[in-house]
Amino acid sequence: MTGRFTGVSKRTRLVIIGSLVVSVALASLYWWKAQAKTTRYVTQVLKRGEISSAVQATGTINPMTTVPVGSFVSGTVQYIFADYNSRVREG
Repeated sequence: MTGRFTGVSKRTRLVIIGSLVVSVALASLYWWKAQAKTTRYVTQVLKRGEISSAVQATGTINPMTTVPVGSFVSGTVQYIFADYNSRVREG
Protein backbone atom coordinates (compact mmCIF):
# COMPACT_ATOMS: atom_id res chain seq x y z
CA MET A 1 0.00 0.00 0.00
CA THR A 2 1.37 3.42 -0.88
CA GLY A 3 0.47 6.86 0.43
CA ARG A 4 0.45 8.76 3.70
CA PHE A 5 -0.83 5.92 5.87
CA THR A 6 1.88 3.40 4.93
CA GLY A 7 2.85 1.46 8.01
CA VAL A 8 -0.15 2.65 10.05
CA SER A 9 -2.50 -0.05 11.26
CA LYS A 10 -6.14 -0.14 10.26
CA ARG A 11 -7.24 0.47 13.86
CA THR A 12 -5.10 3.62 14.11
CA ARG A 13 -6.60 4.95 10.88
CA LEU A 14 -10.12 4.34 12.22
CA VAL A 15 -9.28 6.15 15.47
CA ILE A 16 -7.91 9.16 13.56
CA ILE A 17 -10.90 9.32 11.21
CA GLY A 18 -13.34 8.90 14.13
CA SER A 19 -11.61 11.67 16.06
CA LEU A 20 -11.88 14.00 13.07
CA VAL A 21 -15.59 13.22 12.63
CA VAL A 22 -16.31 13.86 16.33
CA SER A 23 -14.29 17.10 16.24
CA VAL A 24 -16.18 18.40 13.21
CA ALA A 25 -19.51 17.43 14.82
CA LEU A 26 -18.67 19.24 18.07
CA ALA A 27 -17.45 22.34 16.23
CA SER A 28 -20.64 22.40 14.14
CA LEU A 29 -22.80 22.06 17.26
CA TYR A 30 -20.92 24.90 18.99
CA TRP A 31 -21.32 27.16 15.94
CA TRP A 32 -25.04 26.31 15.60
CA LYS A 33 -25.75 27.13 19.25
CA ALA A 34 -23.79 30.40 18.99
CA GLN A 35 -25.89 31.42 15.96
CA ALA A 36 -29.15 30.65 17.79
CA LYS A 37 -28.34 33.09 20.62
CA THR A 38 -27.88 36.14 18.42
CA THR A 39 -30.93 38.38 18.19
CA ARG A 40 -31.62 39.90 14.82
CA TYR A 41 -33.85 42.92 14.26
CA VAL A 42 -35.33 44.22 11.04
CA THR A 43 -36.04 47.95 10.98
CA GLN A 44 -37.80 50.16 8.46
CA VAL A 45 -38.51 53.83 8.03
CA LEU A 46 -41.93 54.90 9.32
CA LYS A 47 -44.43 55.83 6.61
CA ARG A 48 -47.94 57.20 7.11
CA GLY A 49 -50.73 55.95 4.92
CA GLU A 50 -54.22 54.59 4.69
CA ILE A 51 -55.31 51.29 6.20
CA SER A 52 -55.48 48.88 3.30
CA SER A 53 -57.32 45.96 4.90
CA ALA A 54 -59.85 45.25 7.61
CA VAL A 55 -60.99 42.07 9.32
CA GLN A 56 -64.64 41.23 9.85
CA ALA A 57 -65.76 38.17 11.74
CA THR A 58 -68.80 36.81 13.49
CA GLY A 59 -68.93 34.63 16.54
CA THR A 60 -68.60 34.69 20.27
CA ILE A 61 -65.58 36.03 22.10
CA ASN A 62 -64.73 33.94 25.15
CA PRO A 63 -62.10 34.75 27.79
CA MET A 64 -59.08 32.51 28.11
CA THR A 65 -59.31 32.60 31.90
CA THR A 66 -61.90 33.82 34.37
CA VAL A 67 -61.21 35.11 37.85
CA PRO A 68 -63.82 35.27 40.62
CA VAL A 69 -63.93 38.70 42.24
CA GLY A 70 -65.42 39.30 45.66
CA SER A 71 -64.78 40.81 49.04
CA PHE A 72 -64.73 39.51 52.56
CA VAL A 73 -66.23 41.83 55.17
CA SER A 74 -66.80 40.83 58.74
CA GLY A 75 -70.11 41.73 60.36
CA THR A 76 -73.79 40.93 60.21
CA VAL A 77 -75.91 41.72 57.15
CA GLN A 78 -79.16 43.33 58.26
CA TYR A 79 -80.96 43.96 54.95
CA ILE A 80 -80.45 42.94 51.30
CA PHE A 81 -82.34 45.12 48.84
CA ALA A 82 -81.05 43.40 45.70
CA ASP A 83 -81.27 39.92 44.26
CA TYR A 84 -78.64 38.05 42.21
CA ASN A 85 -78.12 39.76 38.80
CA SER A 86 -80.51 42.60 39.61
CA ARG A 87 -79.65 46.13 38.52
CA VAL A 88 -78.66 48.51 41.28
CA ARG A 89 -77.88 52.21 41.43
CA GLU A 90 -76.42 54.63 43.90
CA GLY A 91 -78.61 55.52 46.90
